[in-house]
Amino acid sequence: MSLEQIELLERDEKKDIFRLLGVLDERQRIAFLHWACGKAGEGRKHRPCVANTLGTQRDVWGDLMGLSFSFDLDLQIALAELIQRVRAIGR
Repeated sequence: MSLEQIELLERDEKKDIFRLLGVLDERQRIAFLHWACGKAGEGRKHRPCVANTLGTQRDVWGDLMGLSFSFDLDLQIALAELIQRVRAIGR
């Protein structure tokens, strides 16, 4: 697989995450962000945590991207969890 194909997959993954976050309400997005912090902090002495967020789609997406860059959050795992959460609420 070429580097361009990999970058395209990553871009689509990020778009899917953003779109699906829009399906959740603020409380559900914050709960998902708490889950992501726990996942990103596995095996680390210092875990990331949710400090201040209104739970907006854009804020939570930005926090997830930060977790991806700073704490190696696997966005494919995060996307799979997000899909399950959206399916659970029937949307």
